Amino acid sequence: MPGIKYDEEKPRLALLSTYALTETAKVLNYGAEKYGDDNWREGISARRLISAALRHILAYNDGEDNDLETGLSHLAHAMCMIMFELESHVTHPELDDRHSFHPAPPVYRGPSCADTRVTGPGLFPARVFPVD
Repeated sequence: MPGIKYDEEKPRLALLSTYALTETAKVLNYGAEKYGDDNWREGISARRLISAALRHILAYNDGEDNDLETGLSHLAHAMCMIMFELESHVTHPELDDRHSFHPAPPVYRGPSCADTRVTGPGLFPARVFPVD
């Protein structure tokens, strides 16, 4: 009879891809040789990490499988950058320099435009708001 272990609430880490984790670890090994072990844990700005991840994703999207400098997978590089940001978001909130998104106010869609004012520069689409 197997033993009892109460771990239903714990993450099922065996579901992770061994291949993807190994490829990501290869990128981490390269980085450790170049910058030192765990250098990334000291913190890197969110925008730098997001930009690096996107550069690798876009290179992969353009048909380049491996990074030219390292010879390692662009996707594994992107995974590293995303992993760094995921942890940094918690451990270094002071480095969160992402652009704050403020949704535009709703566009007024009333029965006539006589009771509205239009804002917006020149030829660009304007936002229409009700007149108070």
